[in-house]
Amino acid sequence: MVLLWTPVVIATICLGAGLAMWRFIDSLLTRLLSFVTRKDIKVEGTGFFYIQRLSVELGHATLVFQHFALNTRLRNPSAARMLTVSAGRVSIRAKHTGMKSANSDHQTTASNQRTAVVSGRKYFQRLKDFIVVNVWKILDVVICELTATIPCRMLPHTQLTISVTGGIHVSGMKQTDDRKHPLKLHVEVNTVSAKLHTLDKQQRVRGEKPKPDAELGLSVRVDAAVNPRQSLQTASVEVTVNPIAADANEVALAQAKVLLSGLAKRNNEQLVEQTATRKKDVNWFSGVLAKLPQESSVVIEDTKVKLSLHAGERSLSATLKKACLSARKRSVTPNDALPQLTVALGIEGLYANGTKSSPLLSLMRLRISSELIAGTSHLALSCAVNLDSLHTNYYHPELRFWSNTLRLSDKESNRSKSSPRASEDKCLQKLAGLWEGSISASVELSDCSVGAYQQPPVQFRDFPVAKVVLASVTANMELSPLENEDSNVRQMKSSLRLENAYAHIANDYGVDGQDDPSVLPLSRKHVWFRPFELGSLSVKAGLNASSPTSSLSTYHCDVMGDCTCLCLEWSSQLVETILVFADLLAISSPSQQEPSSPAVSLELDHQEVTNPLDHTVNSATVDIDIKVNETSLFVFGDRPGLDCVYLRQDALAVTTRLPDFNSLVVKQFGVAATTVVRISPRWLCLPFQSLDDPLVGITTLAITKANNVCVEVPQVYARWTATVHQSITERVMQLVNDLKTIQDIMPSKQRSPKSGVSLPSFSVKLHEVSATARVSSTTSVSAQLHGIHAQAVGLRITADVQHAVGQFDSHPIFTFTDTHIEAYTATDYCNALQKVRQHFPQLQLASNRAYLLHTKEARIVFPHQYDFGESVDQMINVFKFLKMLHRPNSPALDFKLWADVLLRADLVHFELQDDPFEVRLGDIHELMCDEYQQSLKRQMLLEEKLTELKKSLGELTTGMNVDEMYASLQRTNAEMYIARSQDCGFRTSLITFTFQSTEIAALADPTLTRLEAVTSHIKRVDPDSEFPEELNFSTLWARMVKGHCEKLEVSLRDYRQLLAIADDLSVFGMLMGAEQVAEPRGVREARVELSAPWTSATVRRSMPALKFYYDLDSNINQLEFAWGTSLEPSLAQVSLAFDLLSKASVDPSHPLPWWDKIRLLLHGRLGINAKHSNWHLMASLAPQTVSEQLEFDWSNFKGEWTNGCFQLHGDLDVNVRTASKYDDCQFLSFPGFQACIYLHWLCDGDANNHHSVMPCAPDKVLLLDQVKPHDSYAYFRSNNLNLKILLEVCKDTEQDMARPSCLLYASTLRFLQKLQVVTYAVTRPIRRGLLFDNNRPKKATLGRHYKDISVSISYPELKLDYWSSRVRKKGLCCSCGPGRFTGLYRLTLVSSTEGILRRTQSDWNTVRAHAEWNNVQTDVVQVVDGDEEGSACREDGCQQSHFLSFDRLTYDQDEKWKENEGFKHRLRAEGSKGSWNSFTRNVLFSLFDAYTKAQVRENATIEDGALHFTQRERFCIMGHAFLSWKPVAMSVIRLFACSQEMWLLLLLGTEERSVIPCTQWLCWTGPESVHTISTRTPNYAEIKQQT
Repeated sequence: MVLLWTPVVIATICLGAGLAMWRFIDSLLTRLLSFVTRKDIKVEGTGFFYIQRLSVELGHATLVFQHFALNTRLRNPSAARMLTVSAGRVSIRAKHTGMKSANSDHQTTASNQRTAVVSGRKYFQRLKDFIVVNVWKILDVVICELTATIPCRMLPHTQLTISVTGGIHVSGMKQTDDRKHPLKLHVEVNTVSAKLHTLDKQQRVRGEKPKPDAELGLSVRVDAAVNPRQSLQTASVEVTVNPIAADANEVALAQAKVLLSGLAKRNNEQLVEQTATRKKDVNWFSGVLAKLPQESSVVIEDTKVKLSLHAGERSLSATLKKACLSARKRSVTPNDALPQLTVALGIEGLYANGTKSSPLLSLMRLRISSELIAGTSHLALSCAVNLDSLHTNYYHPELRFWSNTLRLSDKESNRSKSSPRASEDKCLQKLAGLWEGSISASVELSDCSVGAYQQPPVQFRDFPVAKVVLASVTANMELSPLENEDSNVRQMKSSLRLENAYAHIANDYGVDGQDDPSVLPLSRKHVWFRPFELGSLSVKAGLNASSPTSSLSTYHCDVMGDCTCLCLEWSSQLVETILVFADLLAISSPSQQEPSSPAVSLELDHQEVTNPLDHTVNSATVDIDIKVNETSLFVFGDRPGLDCVYLRQDALAVTTRLPDFNSLVVKQFGVAATTVVRISPRWLCLPFQSLDDPLVGITTLAITKANNVCVEVPQVYARWTATVHQSITERVMQLVNDLKTIQDIMPSKQRSPKSGVSLPSFSVKLHEVSATARVSSTTSVSAQLHGIHAQAVGLRITADVQHAVGQFDSHPIFTFTDTHIEAYTATDYCNALQKVRQHFPQLQLASNRAYLLHTKEARIVFPHQYDFGESVDQMINVFKFLKMLHRPNSPALDFKLWADVLLRADLVHFELQDDPFEVRLGDIHELMCDEYQQSLKRQMLLEEKLTELKKSLGELTTGMNVDEMYASLQRTNAEMYIARSQDCGFRTSLITFTFQSTEIAALADPTLTRLEAVTSHIKRVDPDSEFPEELNFSTLWARMVKGHCEKLEVSLRDYRQLLAIADDLSVFGMLMGAEQVAEPRGVREARVELSAPWTSATVRRSMPALKFYYDLDSNINQLEFAWGTSLEPSLAQVSLAFDLLSKASVDPSHPLPWWDKIRLLLHGRLGINAKHSNWHLMASLAPQTVSEQLEFDWSNFKGEWTNGCFQLHGDLDVNVRTASKYDDCQFLSFPGFQACIYLHWLCDGDANNHHSVMPCAPDKVLLLDQVKPHDSYAYFRSNNLNLKILLEVCKDTEQDMARPSCLLYASTLRFLQKLQVVTYAVTRPIRRGLLFDNNRPKKATLGRHYKDISVSISYPELKLDYWSSRVRKKGLCCSCGPGRFTGLYRLTLVSSTEGILRRTQSDWNTVRAHAEWNNVQTDVVQVVDGDEEGSACREDGCQQSHFLSFDRLTYDQDEKWKENEGFKHRLRAEGSKGSWNSFTRNVLFSLFDAYTKAQVRENATIEDGALHFTQRERFCIMGHAFLSWKPVAMSVIRLFACSQEMWLLLLLGTEERSVIPCTQWLCWTGPESVHTISTRTPNYAEIKQQT
């Protein structure tokens, strides 16, 4: 029995002993591990290579291993290694312990480890390294499962659960090929899952696990190559995370915000603590780099992250295909301040989606690499970023939601920003060590885009509201190190290269507005609705700066930029897009924003914490060199596909130095503007030279700034049309409104007013400027300017133009040479205008703004048959259109103070050109006549040569040779004629006005600006016209004017006689212009042509004419006029040419004659003072003849023209100019001559009431109910004119020698007869009929408009001398005392009764006439050798004899007498005496005989010349002289001639009927002392009886 139980007992004892021994071993192992690790470790049981439930207390957490076991390949042949350490289930439970204790334990453990390492021996270290390397060759570590539960102290009731269900596998391998890293470790963690739970109170009591707020799943693989002999800093670590899946909800997001805010608070507290204790860790950055492994990399693949809010209504997900972060350190030496480090980050396939899987971000590839090289003297840092295919979508509601959701609260964000100064100082402290090293960085971006949507996008190819595309960007930066310790200069170079960037916006215009990604900006094609396109941009910058350790530093920067294919576009759709995004972004002014909390300021000791970049800048300069090539700008309108303005610039170069801009140089090449039509979806941006007819073109523009700003442009041309102006105006107004709308939504900035700003001086040089305006389809106006130079110094502006031409329909009409323009201010007034103002003391202002225009030569030439008036009318229509467009509500009258104007011209040439066909025809006729004479001379020379040849050669000259010579002569004649016709120039002038040294000044003043002041002046200068009280004006102005002209010449064609000459002409006085407001019927409509999409614009034109009111005086040194019948054809053509200078009124009324137009338009007083005045009356029908004239020579001439009155005063001498020995014969001499001419216009209404005249538009005539034809001027139009002429010779008591006289020769009488024939000659119609397209009614002549003419002549005395010849051998001398003559003559137009269509004949009748002569005495004078009987000798040696004398002689004529008494003439002589002797008889007979012989000779050339006087039935033909304003002197001469013949017949009693030219007989009746003569038919028997 004992033996039976003995084994049991022994076994029991052994089992107990074994149990006791295992218990002892457990206790011993527990104590040993606790002693070694200084941790609280508990082991529940052990076994053979087995530990059961190992628990480790870490202070803040408890680590529990279910079991530890050591397996071998003997037990498990399938094991990969010889030994395998496996751990069962591992659990980690964290406790709510403070972070401070944990840190202290960590520091203690680290210190113990460092102590152990230091105390080890070298041989033990080698042994340990050998054991570690060889053990890891046969050892694997496997953890089957890991579970960790971590409660968060900062997040109450929040628990993080981490579980590794796939296990953790750690293995090692020895590397024989890598001696630096002999050991390679491999760690693999499979199926890691992390969950974040939030437990409420009930769940904690019940122990329930709620649904996780956040989940994370991943697998990790770590490969490390280490050297046991060295620290971890030399290891090579590779971490691979694959795959990653993360989900979170709003609870986890809120907890993450709380956690981040707590961390930010703790960092701020640590920063304040370090600043207060003045701790400065200079080696912070080097210490961080020293802890990194030698080679390390982290690879993340197949990552998916999703954030869901509001039960999945909102979601944000991201997908990452691959991400790699690697770092590599080079060998480190003790001398290196920092290790040499290379860091690289690579990301591929990153996608982000929003709610409903709307794409937000797509990144194909991103690589960031950085390298830090530490040398012995400096550091070198290089960084490179490569990004490929980045596409983002901006959906504002989505992004705004996530930005508001993910950002921290305002309180926490303000707290994190409470100490910006401290954070900045600490960062600058850490980066101070890098300043002395070199830095290089490069960035490359390709295929990037950002799209903005109003609706959530479904995929990336959807059309966004706006999209920004960037094809390629390359940027480089390089910062050079300090060369040595003494040098304080650093250099930085940077460059930027960008290609094919553009922005596109959506539109409402269909497919044509869609983007075409295949069309890139470098293709020079613009796709519509791309507001921004950039083909390429290259920027290079270099910076030279002193070291920040220097107290004073200088900066110099060089910037060079090159931009190509820049295209901008502005449209209403762009503005709408901006407004949409502004509304989404809720941009508001600062006053509408909530005030932010003030930042917390920290008191820092700047002696310790200093900013190394804070230093004093001594100087900073920047040199800029920018080039922009191929720039285009498009401005769209609201109408799709139509009105678009295109601006083009081929190149722009800008060179300057900042900040003073002293060396600014700007050059532009190929600037143009035009309009385009959007037909195709894209537009080819053509260069400047390839544009067809651009609106504006500038070849080159250069702007330089040194001491002043200088602008130079070689060539500028512009084209204008009303359609273009309408388009540009709408575009500008739209642009202004758009910018104002955008400015209203932008935050407002208050700008402080600038005081004391001085305007820079500038100069502008334009070599050639050409501008063309198409005012209608048939009319164009252009201007060409050459050599423009403008300068501005302050407010003083001057401009010089070398040559300027103004063209109308390609006709150069206005030409100006060497023009100078200058603008003056009121403070810097013009000296010339100051003198003019002193001439008018009634002006209120002493100075005013002024403009001076001075030109060397001004030519105004109007081509033949060019309708200039129509062109001007079209221009006025355009001006009205522009006024309606830009100032629709502007007042009719603007009573502002205008500037003074001074116009100067050395030479003004005004010319109306003649018909070139007629001129050429006349020149060719003269050439033919001259060439015919020359051909005759050449033929005579040929015949002489032939005669000589025949004499010398005889019969050897054949007929063939002679014929050839004549044929050659004919060819020579033809060739010479053709050559001469081609070379000869021909005249072009019809009439020419030449002004030399002309100056005109117009002065404005407040006294001439107000309405009341101007109307009072109008009433003063026009007192005869009744001024209506309610008269309104649309135009009203007044100026004081003063003009001067050294010489004025008016020439007609190429005639030798000038039409008018004025020397030293001065005009001064007041000039006013007024145009009254038109009534509704006086407004006509005109159309301005506009192309599509606009319709033609209608403008309202006022039909009342602009009237001039004046009070002017003029002083002239020499004044000459010329007129004659020979000039009337040319003057008629001049009248037709002047009609084309102004457009005729469209009023359907019959046009007003020129005298009624003068009455309507001109009102006031004009005074003329001339020292000498000559009036030439031409006595020849040949206009080229200047040898036959009757000259009226005035001395001290004074004239005045007022309403209906002409007053003339001066000394008048009438001379006869003939090409003979009788030239310069003084025919009449009237000293103190006065003439007053009164005009009385016979009208149906008041002749002076011109204010009541209102023209009527053609379309308004139909609205008026009229029986007879419409006439707007019915009551103003004159029917006839009554003329009253008062001629008087005043007796000058101071000068007894000067008295009226008349000198006659026999040739003078013949000259006067010829002058009468020439004057009464009828001219042919000029350029009338269908051939000349002139079917207008013939203009009425003033000579047929008279009705009654009243003439009154009076003189104190008169002396008449008649001589038979120039030698003055025989003659008559008649002296007369006071005399006077009055007469009334009436014009009657008699129609033709011959049955032929002819114009009415003018018939002048003497209504009544009265003449009176006192103390009349007639003597016969002859030059004889001795004394004759009955004669007396005069002082000049002539013998004279009394012939007849009268005390008083009167003559009366009345038409009423013929009806009552049978006669109408009455002659009464009182105190008549007569003498007859042989001397008298001989002289009179000789005079009569010479006269009759002259009449016979005249009859031989002129058939009815001698009968011209005898066919008159009226004794006094005085009135006939006023038929067409003919001189009065002719009538006086004819009267004396008739009287002479009648007295010879009476006294001599000859019976020779043939020599009696008079057809009337004088009868004597009455008492002896008084004789009355009446006229009737003569009876020759009675004559003989009475004789």
